[in-house]
Amino acid sequence: MQKTALLLLAFAAALTACDDKPKTAPAQQSSAREDNPLLKYQDETVNKAKKQIDAGVQQTQQQLDAVDKQ
Repeated sequence: MQKTALLLLAFAAALTACDDKPKTAPAQQSSAREDNPLLKYQDETVNKAKKQIDAGVQQTQQQLDAVDKQ
């Protein structure tokens, strides 16, 4: 039982030691995203789709509000 507990503690300590991420990772990711044309195209496409979906939701909400007023 003690061996299992010590093994679990050692494993947890090893995981927390390996889990530290560098604080510069988000900056590297954003610059890599700007440099990669496929990721840039993906972001543009996602933003365009999001705008269209939001416009559709807004139009539907306006129609529902108009029906509620009647």
